[in-house]
Amino acid sequence: VATVRMGGADIRIEKLDLASDAVNGSVTGSFGMATQKLQAAFQLDVTGKRLLPPELQAKLQRPMRLTGTVEGTPDDLVFRDITLTSNLIAAKLSGTFKGGAINASVNGNLPDLSLLQPDIAGTAILTATLSGPVATPSVKAEFHAENATFAGRALQTLTAKLDAVADPAAPRGTLAATGTIDGQAIDISGDI
Repeated sequence: VATVRMGGADIRIEKLDLASDAVNGSVTGSFGMATQKLQAAFQLDVTGKRLLPPELQAKLQRPMRLTGTVEGTPDDLVFRDITLTSNLIAAKLSGTFKGGAINASVNGNLPDLSLLQPDIAGTAILTATLSGPVATPSVKAEFHAENATFAGRALQTLTAKLDAVADPAAPRGTLAATGTIDGQAIDISGDI
């Protein structure tokens, strides 16, 4: 169901309802034909069907809720207040897409690591930035867990950092991890 109004060179979507096996929700917004400016706010429930790998979809206990706003022109977009919530992750995303380059940041937490891997228990915090050309962005990410268990071993603290370039032709980067497992310090790093 959609309520769309056209006035001169503008299209206004008062409400567009989406319903499918994969996505349910609504979108509101506007688009200026002459200026190419768009504004959209969305609230979607994503079941994952046909959108996520089956092994990940099977771990969802309820649909993922995705909300936020996007505004700008096709070559100069700002996305803000993007939130993703599910039993697997709670995250916030904001950023820009301008002239073929992306600049985005995400902050989130993983409330139950055992949902992702049965041998791990606990929670974790995740932060990441993505910047540069869309085709080959730089990725900086950090994963931090405290008081978790891994294969029955006490993981007092673990911090893993990734600094990489996501180039499909030649991905490259470094991965470093520090922490304490069963009272023993760990400090590893390497190229990926």
